[in-house]
Amino acid sequence: MAGYCPGILEPNQVADLECGQCGNPLERVGEECPKCGNREAVRADRKRVLEVDVAHGGETVERALAKLEQAVDEALKAGYARLRVIHGYGSQAHHTHRIQGAVRAKLEEFQQRYGGRLERDQNPGAMEWILLKTPKKLGRPE
Repeated sequence: MAGYCPGILEPNQVADLECGQCGNPLERVGEECPKCGNREAVRADRKRVLEVDVAHGGETVERALAKLEQAVDEALKAGYARLRVIHGYGSQAHHTHRIQGAVRAKLEEFQQRYGGRLERDQNPGAMEWILLKTPKKLGRPE
């Protein structure tokens, strides 16, 4: 089925849904979440997380950004709910400070261009990009 994305439904469609912001169960697409007021629903089975480590295998900044781009493409095409990027906490001894800055800037660029939202991880050397749109709507190839 061309254009189908496993996490996104049309307005008023019924499925096993949850709020894309807080995870509260919802009954219909477009319904306002009673917990946080968000209107973006995703299927409850879209909790999958793709994780990529771009800083702990001796990567250069260029290689780290290439790995990030590959992970973004995979996450969008496969319908992942989240992309967790481990970029290092910025230690100058391990040169992850340059990777951290470049990766965070690129993630902000992706977020502005394609939507979703960025969140800091409990690990100071990681960030998560919460994906709430379909690849088609994000302008990514299917």
